[in-house]
Amino acid sequence: MVFVFDSNRPSDTVQGIQPKPFRFIKVVGASLRKNDWSFSGRSEISRRTITASVTKSGYQKMMSNWIYKISNLP
Repeated sequence: MVFVFDSNRPSDTVQGIQPKPFRFIKVVGASLRKNDWSFSGRSEISRRTITASVTKSGYQKMMSNWIYKISNLP
C-alpha cells in the first residue's frame, strides 16, 4: 500500500513558502508478486541491505487499484 501526500517541509518557512494543510493525494494498493519487484543485489561481503523497487507491472497493478484519490488533480 502506498500513501501519497502533500505537505510543507521544515525548510519552507525559511524560504518564504506559505503554510498549507497536510492532505492525502491518493492511496493505492495491490497484492504484488515476486516478479512485480526488482531487487538490487549486494555482494556477499556487503553490510548494506538489499534494496527493492516496484517494477512497471507492480506500479500498474497498484495504480489501477486505487483506494482513495482526490478528484481535483491536474
